[in-house]
Amino acid sequence: MPIRIAMGTNTFLVLASSSMGFLGHVAGGGIDWNLCIVFGISIIFGSRIGSHLHAKVNERFLRIGLAVILVIAALWMIVRIYMI
Repeated sequence: MPIRIAMGTNTFLVLASSSMGFLGHVAGGGIDWNLCIVFGISIIFGSRIGSHLHAKVNERFLRIGLAVILVIAALWMIVRIYMI
């Protein structure tokens, strides 16, 4: 699978997962809306910067970067499983 499609798919899955988590917190209450605004603005700027950098970065570095991010996420999940 081309790396750019894999990264897009991964980004979509993160968006879907985080949206469901956010909706769960909204339903349960306890949302800090000021913090949501700050993060929302940061996400908008970060996505603009990331889209420009993504087009300029060599595909080999994209593969390595995505692999590193996924390994770190997997290790974090494993650690969380055994710490609870």
